[in-house]
Parts: sequence; structure tokens; C-alpha cells
Amino acid sequence: MTISVCLRQPELVDGAMILSGRWPEWSLPTKIANTPVLIQHGIFDPILPIQEADAIFRNLGSGANLTLEKYPMAHGISQASLDGILAWLRTFD
Repeated sequence: MTISVCLRQPELVDGAMILSGRWPEWSLPTKIANTPVLIQHGIFDPILPIQEADAIFRNLGSGANLTLEKYPMAHGISQASLDGILAWLRTFD
């Protein structure tokens, strides 16, 4: 859902966190240059494979302000990934 909003209405987005996301099957131009985006994904995710995070990073990569973090976890949020989220959010103080 986060990716959909970023791509369809980028003017509404000042930053985004994509946690265990998937690149949409439909295609739109990616115009989120300079928008900070945190992408987190579990290496052992059985629901959405880690390749989904790589696809998001690859497709948003041109001109975007991306951070890609991969964690040794399944589909969810671990303490390490939560710590990564908090550290990323603190960069905006």
C-alpha cells in the first residue's frame, strides 16, 4: 500500500517506510526523487521473498533517497528491525 501511494500521489509523501513490501504488478513512472524511503525485509520471509525488497530498491532507485535493510527474520518485525526504524526516524530531527 505504501508503494501505491508513493507512486500514485507522490505529492502527499514526505517519507515512507516499506516493511516486507512487494513491487506492484502495474507500472507507473517513479517520481519520488529525494523522498526518504526506508525498505526493510526479512531474509527468511516465506510470504514475500527477499527478492521483493530488491525489486523495490531497483525500481525506486533512480534519484530516490533509499535505505535498504535486510534482517535475519521471517515476515514480521524484529527488535533489530524496530531499532533500524527508530534510527531512521531519528535522522529527521
